[in-house]
Amino acid sequence: KKVELFNCKIGTIGSRSGYLKDMLDLNTELTGYFSSVTDNDNVNVRDLFDFLTLCFCEYDHFFRDNQDQIYLKKEEKNILLPIAYDIVFNDIKSILDFITNNTIEYP
Repeated sequence: KKVELFNCKIGTIGSRSGYLKDMLDLNTELTGYFSSVTDNDNVNVRDLFDFLTLCFCEYDHFFRDNQDQIYLKKEEKNILLPIAYDIVFNDIKSILDFITNNTIEYP
């Protein structure tokens, strides 16, 4: 739901920015993946971990590449950035940490 809210905010605030279109594309991948996972009783934890790791890295790379542009625009800085930060560093990161701390490594 947070990603859907984020997409709505992007649409109302700054969909005209090229880098925000890229963010919408990434968010669509994320919501699509979670939709398929919730429809399935069996979740492959390794696949989930790999997908979320990739998303985490893509979000991080996105923000590093576009940081200057985001900070220049008040609405993006004050509205979009906190939502994105919450999704990436609270939700995605906490799921990754949970999987890491609760799975056994096989040689």
